[in-house]
Amino acid sequence: IASKIIVPPDDEMVCTKFGITSSRQEDGGDPSYYGHEYISYDPMDIHDKFIGGVDVSFGKDDTAVAVYVITRNLEVVYKDSLMYTLNQPYVSSYLAFREIEPLTDLIRHQMENHPKLTPEVIIVDGNGVWHERSAGIACFVGVRTNIPAIGVGKTPYCCDGWRVDLMEDWIASSVSKFVNHCHEIYLNGDGDGEEKATERNNSEQSMIVQCSATMDADECNTFFQNNDDVKDCGGRMKEMVNIASSHCMGFAIPFKGKSGCILGAAMVGHGGRTQHISSHKGGHQRQGRQHKQSGTKVPIYISVGHGISVQRAIALCAALSIHRIPEPVRQADLIGRQIMREKSTSRIMDG
Repeated sequence: IASKIIVPPDDEMVCTKFGITSSRQEDGGDPSYYGHEYISYDPMDIHDKFIGGVDVSFGKDDTAVAVYVITRNLEVVYKDSLMYTLNQPYVSSYLAFREIEPLTDLIRHQMENHPKLTPEVIIVDGNGVWHERSAGIACFVGVRTNIPAIGVGKTPYCCDGWRVDLMEDWIASSVSKFVNHCHEIYLNGDGDGEEKATERNNSEQSMIVQCSATMDADECNTFFQNNDDVKDCGGRMKEMVNIASSHCMGFAIPFKGKSGCILGAAMVGHGGRTQHISSHKGGHQRQGRQHKQSGTKVPIYISVGHGISVQRAIALCAALSIHRIPEPVRQADLIGRQIMREKSTSRIMDG
């Protein structure tokens, strides 16, 4: 599978520097606070696009249910599920072999019977190339269906030199540094005044901000050894993400393995959107803008599955996130859990 994965380059995205212009460095400030460590770009336009999501829910016995949904404008327009019996044992890093067959069957059934609904991208509950063999479940889904696929993990995946504690410390310190960067811009920065600063802040809320600098696990470990004070950021994570999410639609921290490959990115500060209804002429109602509330404090871990770049994967996941998890996968998870609950209730009543 790994040899068949296609990962387009990130240079297809239109990115700009985030923050104060580079000339500010001449004032003697820390260059890391003045725009050179962050880039920003727009979320993907998902209007009227079909986006798929897949997830597998497991029962208490050897039963499982695979769920496949397709969303359009964040609404489910197609759903299908398949109950099956697990015939593969649980082996860490080989979970794809317990899930790929029913997921592939569901997607191919839709492609054959409802081809006009075939999604442009499928979001998968699990990892893509962020995997010890660079071939997680999202890679299998993408390669087997020939549809671009993105892996979204809920927990950090340790491989290529990274440990959980090191990843968590790196995320917290990265968010803290970004908050300090924003503080420098808006309190001690260009002197635009409160009104212009507010306008700029509102504009940036619709952008994704990404760290442009990356470290591998060894470099990160050395950094913390030489900067012991930055490891204390984790206790203020909620406060820091509240601030960070007021400046962007999502904050992404890329992770590089010791191999030199970009594994993917952790993202925080996304989601937290509520939709409003606003009236217009004639007394009719129409959907209003989505307003950003405080984004999620718990990261998701985004990686390429097949046929899409890292930045496009980040941009799409941010656009699809009303809550922490991108909506197609969240809906697939909710449907799967409901099916398993109903199955369990039915067994109790029959028993």
